[in-house]
Amino acid sequence: MKVLVLARYLLIDLISDRGRSLLTIFSLAVVVLSYLLISMLDGAFRAYGGNSLAVGRNLMLISADVLDPMESSLDLEILDDAANAIQAAFGAEVVGKTSPVIFRHMRIDSWTFQVAAVPREDMPTIYQLALLEGELPEMADQIVVSDRAISLAGWKVGEQIEIYGNKFQIMGIVQAEGSQAASIWMTYPAGERLFSTRRGFQIGVIQISTLVDAEVVRAHLETEPRLSGYAVYLEHQMSERYNQVTRDILNLTIVFQVLALALITFGVYNATSLTLEERSREVAILRVIGFSPRAIRNFLFGRVLLQTLIAFMFGLGGAVLFTIRQQTQSPVIFGSVPLSFTLSWSSIWLGLALTIGFAYLGVWLPTWQQFRSSVATQIG
Repeated sequence: MKVLVLARYLLIDLISDRGRSLLTIFSLAVVVLSYLLISMLDGAFRAYGGNSLAVGRNLMLISADVLDPMESSLDLEILDDAANAIQAAFGAEVVGKTSPVIFRHMRIDSWTFQVAAVPREDMPTIYQLALLEGELPEMADQIVVSDRAISLAGWKVGEQIEIYGNKFQIMGIVQAEGSQAASIWMTYPAGERLFSTRRGFQIGVIQISTLVDAEVVRAHLETEPRLSGYAVYLEHQMSERYNQVTRDILNLTIVFQVLALALITFGVYNATSLTLEERSREVAILRVIGFSPRAIRNFLFGRVLLQTLIAFMFGLGGAVLFTIRQQTQSPVIFGSVPLSFTLSWSSIWLGLALTIGFAYLGVWLPTWQQFRSSVATQIG
């Protein structure tokens, strides 16, 4: 009964001050929505994995000090120097094969894809492309696309797409082992014709046999003077470079999540301080007739809690609508990988708990300051 009576008085109070109440609810809803969106971003990047162009024991040679491989530039002489250095140090049988990769991130049909041009014979062996449908490209105007690219763009085998004004026919659908990227694969001659050879190729892949520790080979190449302007990675190390980017982003999102909800404290603090200032005499009278500071604080918190819960529901609704739209209409692409934004129950419940906690803190601080003064001071 007491709860119902309290709720009735809270509703009457909020309705009597509906302009400010609506503004407070709107402000809190924006903060809650920001928290949930950042939380979904955090989850999307946690699900994001490294994207290597190949799998296995391959070494990958790129220009030094570049994060995105498409900024790299190599030529066949450098790749041969690296292979020769390995053979001289560990034996001719250690190097299985070398393979150049022309690599780009490109926007095609409103989506961003990885485009890789490699020798056709290396597609199933070095790059582990498994055909799901169709066949590998033979001609310069033929390509295969990954299953992720198909799900993103809705293409079909036999369809033609345009890249840099050139028509390419989709010959098959492939699954690139170890990669989550939406990718397009073409033959190396097709890549040379499409992108020209002024920048050479971007990644040099060297296949290493099981006769030697691949990490030892990689470390040796790092000491070769002829390769001083280049970096050598094992494939999982190349993926780790992408993962490091995601970890850095995650560290930022955690900070932003806390900051987003911390804004609730400042907003509630200002609103509660204003309420206490406007109703200081009424609050003092309540104290005179026997209401304890705790009871008054609980009433004010009940008022804020009702606003907070309404705001949280609006913020949650906005996050759900964003998720639906993102999944059906406009996926977010990072490094040619579609990010999946989903709302987890853990983030929802944690957000609700933190929202209520920060709201209570926003009420406690001004009331603590207010009740430090005497009743006489408040009345005067």
